[in-house]
Amino acid sequence: MAIGDRFWDYCLANEKAQADIESLKKKVQKRERTIGNQAFEVSIVDSKLVEAEKNYATLTEEVDKMTEFLANSRNKESEIHWEDVALHAARVSLELELFLKHAFMSTPLFDDEESKIEGDDNFAREEPLLASHNVAFVVSGALNFEANMAIGDRFWDYCLANEKAQADIESLKKKVQKRERTIGNQAFEVSNVLK
Repeated sequence: MAIGDRFWDYCLANEKAQADIESLKKKVQKRERTIGNQAFEVSIVDSKLVEAEKNYATLTEEVDKMTEFLANSRNKESEIHWEDVALHAARVSLELELFLKHAFMSTPLFDDEESKIEGDDNFAREEPLLASHNVAFVVSGALNFEANMAIGDRFWDYCLANEKAQADIESLKKKVQKRERTIGNQAFEVSNVLK
């Protein structure tokens, strides 16, 4: 009876160990799927980085053209159409704002109505060069630093998440191996008991 009870205990222990192994294997598979999904999202973020570089080059080129136009026209004030300059600045600013939102920026480019260039004709007439410099500053500063930092931070978060997921998988695999060794040892002890 004692040997039979001992054998039954081993059978129950093995059954529980097998159930634990199946549970751990499911966790490993879930983690691997998570890593796959994150890798896909990282590839999307990576493509947005490429797109960000193209958009940054386009926007800075627009600002350079406008700045050059203002510099060449500085001595020909009567020929300058400040309304056109204001519209051009507004368009570049709007493109920049839309791009920043597209590049994971959670806050709008302009925090209040007064800071917008759009529709502010008096601002464009009185301070045309300041309007141009403001757009240039926004593009070279906000876009180059804030947007790229935001994308970079998001990309870094994915990398850290993947690293942690890989570490969790390795930990789970070790637990599976430990369980399998335990089952092997118990099976060996059961065979000794049966003898």
